[in-house]
Amino acid sequence: MGNTTWPTCRPLIVEDDANFALLLARILQSLGVPPAQIVACSDAEAAMGRLAQDGWTPTLAILDMHLPQRSGLELLEWIRSNPKLEKLAVFILTANEEPDLKARAFALGAAAYFVKPMGLKALTGVVERMLAHGHAREGPGMS
Repeated sequence: MGNTTWPTCRPLIVEDDANFALLLARILQSLGVPPAQIVACSDAEAAMGRLAQDGWTPTLAILDMHLPQRSGLELLEWIRSNPKLEKLAVFILTANEEPDLKARAFALGAAAYFVKPMGLKALTGVVERMLAHGHAREGPGMS
């Protein structure tokens, strides 16, 4: 881990496994993201409601593919149809290794596709790369 902190990062975690969502939040905090800026939703509907609210836009989103009601792919498609979110860096973090699903995610504009499970050190490295990519995509002065 580097010495970079992410005081302006506003990550959205969309993950139906509460323990894994908590682990991601703890990793984000360990990398310098303020806890109050981390939003976690357990399904796509909750995430869509949060994203539709005025006054809050995440700087990056971490989506699971297998969610209740709507899939992560459907959520990604909805995100890409929203002009307010067109520059949002969206990362897929899922147990699904299906090549077709991965290809569809990239076709919809996913920034990266990571397959879990992975060890804590590897997961921390993945999250750190997400933060760096999300920050670069956000651009200087856009926080």
